[in-house]
Amino acid sequence: MPYATLSDMLSRFREDELIQLTDQDGSGSYDANRVRTALDDAAALIDAHLAARYQLPLQVVPRFLVNLHCDLAREALYEDRITDHVQKRADAARTLLRDIGAGKMSLGPDNAGVVQQTNPANGPASVEVVSGGRVFTPDSLADYTRQR
Repeated sequence: MPYATLSDMLSRFREDELIQLTDQDGSGSYDANRVRTALDDAAALIDAHLAARYQLPLQVVPRFLVNLHCDLAREALYEDRITDHVQKRADAARTLLRDIGAGKMSLGPDNAGVVQQTNPANGPASVEVVSGGRVFTPDSLADYTRQR
Protein backbone atom coordinates (compact mmCIF):
# COMPACT_ATOMS: atom_id res chain seq x y z
CA MET A 1 0.00 0.00 0.00
CA PRO A 2 1.46 3.39 -0.85
CA TYR A 3 1.77 5.69 2.13
CA ALA A 4 3.77 8.34 0.29
CA THR A 5 3.99 9.33 -3.37
CA LEU A 6 6.56 10.75 -5.72
CA SER A 7 5.13 14.21 -5.08
CA ASP A 8 5.58 13.65 -1.30
CA MET A 9 9.24 12.84 -1.94
CA LEU A 10 9.63 15.98 -4.02
CA SER A 11 7.98 18.16 -1.40
CA ARG A 12 10.02 16.72 1.49
CA PHE A 13 13.39 16.59 -0.24
CA ARG A 14 14.92 18.87 -2.82
CA GLU A 15 14.56 17.91 -6.47
CA ASP A 16 18.30 18.31 -6.96
CA GLU A 17 18.89 15.68 -4.25
CA LEU A 18 16.67 13.21 -6.11
CA ILE A 19 18.51 14.05 -9.34
CA GLN A 20 21.87 13.39 -7.68
CA LEU A 21 20.63 10.06 -6.36
CA THR A 22 18.87 8.73 -9.45
CA ASP A 23 20.20 10.40 -12.62
CA GLN A 24 22.48 7.65 -13.90
CA ASP A 25 22.35 8.63 -17.57
CA GLY A 26 23.21 12.33 -17.04
CA SER A 27 19.88 13.64 -18.30
CA GLY A 28 19.67 16.28 -15.59
CA SER A 29 16.36 14.98 -14.21
CA TYR A 30 15.46 12.46 -11.56
CA ASP A 31 14.56 8.89 -12.50
CA ALA A 32 10.92 8.56 -11.40
CA ASN A 33 11.04 4.78 -11.79
CA ARG A 34 13.94 4.47 -9.33
CA VAL A 35 12.13 6.71 -6.84
CA ARG A 36 8.92 4.66 -7.21
CA THR A 37 10.88 1.43 -6.71
CA ALA A 38 12.37 2.81 -3.49
CA LEU A 39 8.87 3.87 -2.38
CA ASP A 40 7.49 0.40 -3.19
CA ASP A 41 10.26 -1.30 -1.21
CA ALA A 42 9.70 1.00 1.77
CA ALA A 43 5.92 0.42 1.60
CA ALA A 44 6.50 -3.34 1.74
CA LEU A 45 8.57 -2.91 4.90
CA ILE A 46 5.89 -0.71 6.47
CA ASP A 47 3.17 -3.20 5.53
CA ALA A 48 5.14 -6.01 7.16
CA HIS A 49 5.19 -4.12 10.47
CA LEU A 50 1.61 -2.85 10.36
CA ALA A 51 -0.03 -6.08 9.22
CA ALA A 52 0.59 -7.63 12.63
CA ARG A 53 -1.78 -5.11 14.26
CA TYR A 54 -3.86 -3.33 11.63
CA GLN A 55 -6.20 -4.26 8.81
CA LEU A 56 -4.55 -3.18 5.57
CA PRO A 57 -5.03 -1.05 3.58
CA LEU A 58 -5.42 1.65 6.22
CA GLN A 59 -8.55 3.76 6.03
CA VAL A 60 -6.59 6.88 7.02
CA VAL A 61 -2.84 7.30 6.56
CA PRO A 62 -1.39 9.38 9.42
CA ARG A 63 0.96 12.15 8.33
CA PHE A 64 3.84 10.75 10.37
CA LEU A 65 3.57 7.50 8.39
CA VAL A 66 4.01 9.46 5.13
CA ASN A 67 7.16 10.99 6.63
CA LEU A 68 8.51 7.58 7.70
CA HIS A 69 7.82 6.20 4.24
CA CYS A 70 9.75 9.04 2.60
CA ASP A 71 12.69 8.62 5.00
CA LEU A 72 12.94 4.89 4.28
CA ALA A 73 12.70 5.41 0.50
CA ARG A 74 15.33 8.15 0.67
CA GLU A 75 17.69 5.82 2.51
CA ALA A 76 17.29 3.21 -0.23
CA LEU A 77 18.15 5.77 -2.91
CA TYR A 78 21.43 6.64 -1.18
CA GLU A 79 22.60 3.05 -1.52
CA ASP A 80 26.24 2.82 -0.31
CA ARG A 81 26.98 6.56 0.03
CA ILE A 82 24.50 7.32 2.76
CA THR A 83 25.00 10.28 5.09
CA ASP A 84 24.70 10.06 8.88
CA HIS A 85 21.63 12.32 8.83
CA VAL A 86 19.75 10.16 6.32
CA GLN A 87 20.76 6.97 8.16
CA LYS A 88 19.58 8.30 11.54
CA ARG A 89 16.19 9.28 10.11
CA ALA A 90 15.73 5.85 8.54
CA ASP A 91 16.81 4.11 11.75
CA ALA A 92 14.30 6.20 13.70
CA ALA A 93 11.60 5.24 11.20
CA ARG A 94 12.37 1.52 11.64
CA THR A 95 12.30 1.91 15.44
CA LEU A 96 8.87 3.55 15.29
CA LEU A 97 7.59 0.81 12.98
CA ARG A 98 8.83 -1.87 15.39
CA ASP A 99 7.05 -0.06 18.24
CA ILE A 100 3.82 0.11 16.23
CA GLY A 101 4.08 -3.57 15.31
CA ALA A 102 4.69 -4.48 18.96
CA GLY A 103 1.73 -2.40 20.13
CA LYS A 104 3.86 0.14 22.02
CA MET A 105 2.61 2.92 19.76
CA SER A 106 -0.66 3.43 17.92
CA LEU A 107 -1.47 4.91 14.54
CA GLY A 108 -4.15 6.98 16.23
CA PRO A 109 -7.92 6.92 16.68
CA ASP A 110 -8.67 6.92 12.94
CA ASN A 111 -7.07 3.48 12.64
CA ALA A 112 -8.54 1.83 15.70
CA GLY A 113 -9.36 -1.40 13.85
CA VAL A 114 -6.68 -3.56 15.40
CA VAL A 115 -6.48 -7.02 13.87
CA GLN A 116 -6.82 -10.02 16.17
CA GLN A 117 -3.63 -11.98 15.76
CA THR A 118 -4.08 -15.60 14.84
CA ASN A 119 -1.91 -18.64 14.92
CA PRO A 120 -2.65 -20.64 11.74
CA ALA A 121 -1.99 -23.93 13.52
CA ASN A 122 -4.25 -23.27 16.52
CA GLY A 123 -6.76 -20.67 15.33
CA PRO A 124 -7.15 -17.36 17.17
CA ALA A 125 -4.36 -16.44 19.53
CA SER A 126 -5.20 -16.59 23.19
CA VAL A 127 -4.27 -14.30 26.04
CA GLU A 128 -3.31 -15.55 29.48
CA VAL A 129 -3.61 -13.24 32.48
CA VAL A 130 -1.60 -14.01 35.60
CA SER A 131 -2.32 -12.10 38.79
CA GLY A 132 -0.94 -11.98 42.28
CA GLY A 133 -4.09 -13.50 43.73
CA ARG A 134 -7.53 -12.38 44.78
CA VAL A 135 -7.88 -9.06 46.53
CA PHE A 136 -11.45 -9.51 47.70
CA THR A 137 -12.33 -12.78 49.37
CA PRO A 138 -15.27 -13.78 51.56
CA ASP A 139 -13.01 -13.38 54.60
CA SER A 140 -11.80 -9.89 53.62
CA LEU A 141 -15.38 -8.79 52.93
CA ALA A 142 -16.86 -10.35 56.09
CA ASP A 143 -16.90 -7.09 58.06
CA TYR A 144 -18.44 -5.21 55.17
CA THR A 145 -21.28 -7.67 54.62
CA ARG A 146 -22.14 -7.86 58.37
CA GLN A 147 -22.52 -4.09 58.66
CA ARG A 148 -25.16 -3.89 55.95
